[in-house]
This record gives sequence, structure tokens and C-alpha cells, in this order.
Amino acid sequence: MFKGIDISAWQGDIDYDKLSVDFVMIRAGHGQKTIDKKFKRNIEECNKRGIPCGVYWFSYALNPDMARKEAKACLTAIAPYKIEYPVCFDFEYDSVTYAVKHGVNVTKALASNIARAFLSEIENAGYWAMNYTNLDFSKRYFDDQLMKKYDIWAARYTSKETDIAVNAGLWQYSSKGKIAGIKGNVDLDISHKDYPALIKIKGNTVNGKTPNEPPALLIAKDSYKIPEMYKCVFDAQYYLDRYDDLKEAIGADGNKLFEHFQMFGMREARIANAEFDVTKYRNAYKDLDNAYGDDWTAYYIHYILAGKQEIEEGKRAKF
Repeated sequence: MFKGIDISAWQGDIDYDKLSVDFVMIRAGHGQKTIDKKFKRNIEECNKRGIPCGVYWFSYALNPDMARKEAKACLTAIAPYKIEYPVCFDFEYDSVTYAVKHGVNVTKALASNIARAFLSEIENAGYWAMNYTNLDFSKRYFDDQLMKKYDIWAARYTSKETDIAVNAGLWQYSSKGKIAGIKGNVDLDISHKDYPALIKIKGNTVNGKTPNEPPALLIAKDSYKIPEMYKCVFDAQYYLDRYDDLKEAIGADGNKLFEHFQMFGMREARIANAEFDVTKYRNAYKDLDNAYGDDWTAYYIHYILAGKQEIEEGKRAKF
């Protein structure tokens, strides 16, 4: 789990010296070609400081052709920058209200086709495409095919993940967050996926030049076996793609990669799948930090034997 924020010109000039988050979603612009007034500053600061970021574009499209033009404007805006989180389409009730004022009745079919037009342009350019929505809006305006095809950024303002937020790639859980470096409220988000790692693995590069390329070294399916209990912390392909030293020393041998993980990887606090970050696990729970200190292997074992179940049962807060 990664904690982040989403920002736009509404947050003014952010004091990035004070900002401490795992990722940032930045509004690149809205409508046919309007760039957010703080987009350039925000994305340049994130890139300069190594803060992983993605972008979103607020849509006023009345039809799929307008949505494609919005997507192209977005792609032009982000082309010079490093994008490690999704590029998100943002079509909301204000978009529907705008359409009505311009004589357009937004049906579920029309809204879904508008979203598809934008997202397909983004995906074809090599970026990880995402759709922003909430439970009510998605039921009214987005068809099942669209909801299943693209990762969802779910707006659900509650302390617990329910309904649409459970399976979302990103969860926007508050619009009234307080963060050092930002005056006033800011939206708070959680990422359920390690998008920088996933994007790197899938070949969705920072500038969209190499879409959907497979990893350089592929581990044959079912070519290795690991104990079931380790699957919550280890994936051989992920482990291989994340660490260049393993590519050189071991290559696409799943069994040897797992042996390395057991003997060295856990001890070195290496991340071996997209779902479990041992450093974040340690930092989330003071009792574990007090008990295990710098014994990184112990955190893995605790999660495997007890921690995962405790989180699922609500005995521990999600990290």
C-alpha cells in the first residue's frame, strides 16, 4: 500500500521541501487544451525530487472525437516528463452538467464511448490508462466492459474500503486531507499497486515510446515451484525484473531466484512482488519494529504466518 495525494492549481504553490508522500497524481489540464496553471511546476518538482507521479485530465468532451482531442492534448503536455503512475481520465457530474448545457444528453453508452476514446489514445501511446469514478457515477454512466478493461481510481470517502474501492488501483479516500507543505485541504489517496514497478515490467515507459513490451527475460510459466505460503511475498518474474544484478547472476531460473530470495533477498529487505513492501510493513507497526529491529527476514516471516491474516481480519490496519 502506497500513500499519496492528488493536486491541481487549487493547492497553489506547494512547499515541496516539506512534502512527504509516496506518490502524486497531478492535474495536467482540462477540456480541449487548457493546461493546469500549476502543472509545469508540480511535475517538474516531482521529477526533480524523485517523487513518482501520474496525471489526470478533467474532461468536458461531448463526444468521442472531442475525448480523443483531449487525450492528445494531455499526451503533448506530459511528453517531456517522467510518468510512473497512470494517466487518468476524469469525467464527472460537472462534465455531464456541461454537456446538458450544450444540448447533449449523456447516456451510459455515450459516456462509456467517450471514456474509451480517451483511454485508448493514452494506452496506444504506451502509458498506463486509468479511469476515475465513484460507485454511483460508474453505475449510471460506465458499462461493465469499460470498468473491467481499465484500472479504476475510485473516489470513496470512508475510513474503510468498501464496494468499488476494494478492487480499485487507486482509492481517493478523503477530500479534506491535511499535509505538510500544502495550505488548506488536499485529496488523499492510496495505491494498491506498485505502479512504478508494474509499468517498468510491462514496458510502459516514461515517455510512451515502448508500449506493452514484455520483460527482456521471461520465466516460463509453471517452470518453478515455491511453497504456497510464500506467494504473498514472492513472484519470480517481478523479482527478476526489479533487480539487474539478478538478471546477470541468475537469469530466468525461477527456482534459483526463490533460493536467492530465501537466503539473501529477505535479509536485504528486497521487494519480491507488487503487493508487499517490507519497509512499509515495518514502518506501519511499532510493535513489530520494537520486536524485530533490523532483522528484515523476521518481518517477512511474520507477515506470512500472521500479519496477512491479521490485516484481512481487521486486527491490524492496512499498511
